[in-house]
Amino acid sequence: YDDVFAPVDIQRQEELVEQIAAALPEDKRTMIVELADNHARHVWMQQEGAYHVGVAVGRKLRLRRDA
Repeated sequence: YDDVFAPVDIQRQEELVEQIAAALPEDKRTMIVELADNHARHVWMQQEGAYHVGVAVGRKLRLRRDA
């Protein structure tokens, strides 16, 4: 359970991707790099969405408080 909420070590993730890529044949290396890049974009989109939901909820709460 604690592993799920542990902080993410981006540097370690990049090191692991590089190690995996180095162990793969040349024609397969781009697959792991593409997978890691896609995952990074996915995480960024989730964070961006969470930010905007937070802003919307904050505004709604402020409107209720001020009403």
